[in-house]
Amino acid sequence: MKKKEFDRFVRLGLRRKEDAKKIIQSLVNWLITSLYVPDKDLIKAVNEELIQKLSLDMDAINWGDLKCFEVEELDGRWIAYVDEADPTAHNLQRYLQSWLAKWGWNVEVITEW
Repeated sequence: MKKKEFDRFVRLGLRRKEDAKKIIQSLVNWLITSLYVPDKDLIKAVNEELIQKLSLDMDAINWGDLKCFEVEELDGRWIAYVDEADPTAHNLQRYLQSWLAKWGWNVEVITEW
């Protein structure tokens, strides 16, 4: 859900401001899922072509358990914590932050092991 739509739903009483955490977490995890392709044996496998195109192959990432596990609001902006990637996984952070920004969300992504 885009931030503009979320704000409208909050004004109309259809959403609560607290719902933003779950929405951001869901969007981050959806973006992570989009980096995979279905696999007959593994269920899902990393989309190697896309990973290279986004330069994510340059980051240290545990693709087996990559996920956003928490979102918090701090000083009027949001922070999304992504587990199973090196704190210096800047390409992954940029990928996630840029899509969230396109959808109107001001989110900093922090990666950690």
